[in-house]
Amino acid sequence: VIYNPLARSSTIVPENWMHYMRQQCRWKKSWLREAPIAGRILLKKHPAAALSFYASALCSFTSPIVVVYYLARSPDLSAYFGWMLLLGLLMITFATWRRPTKHWYVTWVWLLSQVFLMAPQTYYALLTMRKNHWGTR
Repeated sequence: VIYNPLARSSTIVPENWMHYMRQQCRWKKSWLREAPIAGRILLKKHPAAALSFYASALCSFTSPIVVVYYLARSPDLSAYFGWMLLLGLLMITFATWRRPTKHWYVTWVWLLSQVFLMAPQTYYALLTMRKNHWGTR
């Protein structure tokens, strides 16, 4: 596959935040279930792709441990959220540098939703993996 900045695609998008949150929870459950399979496949692929995947998976799987660690030390999660915001800020800076846009401020909405909504949702997805109802329409 070759990157084409003019490529367009379409999809059916969630109609509101509740639908979006359910979609994201389904996707997180799928990722949690399929990440070990993908990890075995990536062993046979390019080392850079495998390293990137393993680093991302490690962060996702250890994130609950980090939260529990911070909660055990203090109920104040400001340091945890501060580091999450810093990481997001670095991602936004890199993305804006690589592909400048006049709507750069929208990335802050993405960042805040990731830190305060999507990251905690991973724990819910992990705890409800065995539920048969995945929030589909």
